[in-house]
Amino acid sequence: RCEGVRIVGKHDEGSFVSVGELVPLYDPMANYEEFDTNFMAIITDEPSPTGSGSRNIGLIADGEAGTSNGTQYDTYDGTTGARLEYFGYLFRETTKITTVKFTEGGHFASGGWFKNGDISVEALINGVWTEVETSVFPAYPNSNDMAAFGKSYETYTFTLTTPTDCDGIRVIGLAGGTGSFVSISELTVK
Repeated sequence: RCEGVRIVGKHDEGSFVSVGELVPLYDPMANYEEFDTNFMAIITDEPSPTGSGSRNIGLIADGEAGTSNGTQYDTYDGTTGARLEYFGYLFRETTKITTVKFTEGGHFASGGWFKNGDISVEALINGVWTEVETSVFPAYPNSNDMAAFGKSYETYTFTLTTPTDCDGIRVIGLAGGTGSFVSISELTVK
């Protein structure tokens, strides 16, 4: 366990070293003993956020809804404009899903939500992400104004109209606010 990793070495005087890419492989679920062993990976379109939330996407699967910046993950990275964001899971085996519970993270003056009610659930079926029909409770706000979203860390339960066999599941939509980002503290599937 560590807070970082690097490769160190010496080069000859007058020469240099180059690198094309360095990607550490790690298990974001390693700290969560209760994590369902059927999960293969946690997925997001923003693996390197720069906002005030945790940098560990694994916290969305720790079984605990957040209460502060350190217990939520957000997709803020300083870019703005229309951005499609998602959070989800890939499974080791095809799994029947009936319910997806999405618990938001914090709301900020510049974002932290899916805007204009643009949030849906997609299932990975035969290698294709496919939107599935759901009902949601409570209703997800249809706005891009922080005031419409009420308190932070609210849970929205998406019930699939038809239980669906899939190899992955995700919540997806357009990022909200002037900062175009979404926050999450927990994602539970059943």
